[in-house]
Amino acid sequence: AAVFTADGSVQLRYDNSAKFETTNTGIDVTGDVVSDGLTVDGTASVSTANPKIRLFETDTTDLNTQLQNQSGEFKVSRLDDDAGSLTVHFKIDHSTGNVSIPSGNVGIGTTSPAQTLHLKSADPVIRLEDSSPDGVYAQIDGAGGGLILSADGGNGSASSFIGFRVDGTASGSERMRIDSSGNVGIGVVPESYQELYR
Repeated sequence: AAVFTADGSVQLRYDNSAKFETTNTGIDVTGDVVSDGLTVDGTASVSTANPKIRLFETDTTDLNTQLQNQSGEFKVSRLDDDAGSLTVHFKIDHSTGNVSIPSGNVGIGTTSPAQTLHLKSADPVIRLEDSSPDGVYAQIDGAGGGLILSADGGNGSASSFIGFRVDGTASGSERMRIDSSGNVGIGVVPESYQELYR
């Protein structure tokens, strides 16, 4: 049934329950919306205790996606349309800002990552930048199939070094060091140029 109110709302009802209604700000829909397409010029809002959007591919099975905001977390999940089960692939915790990917590999520059983290580019580099002191950084570079470790790439800190620690992360776990003068120490701090200690 349809209800038309002069200078007011229009309602479409099913079994005497309003399912679609125009308001002074837009439209209200009660229930699920099935559409062949949707264009939104502005902001689309889903307001409920457990808001979710499901994206179904009509020509596939178990390859559907659900976007959900639940208990302070935004989740992107695979939806099994046969059993109705969810597999979370990506999650953001709004309170901490933590981003987690519970399973699978992450690729940057590649769509087929072979390891947990796979970077692909003409000169793949990971930069580790300190904020105190600001601007000091180290890099791991994989140019040309080589492995280049750079300590203090911006030359902003005195007495930089590359240290190797085993069975712990504290300084007492250091087993080898290359200092800024090129000295190498194994088991001790290097003292003179290119000396090797055991």
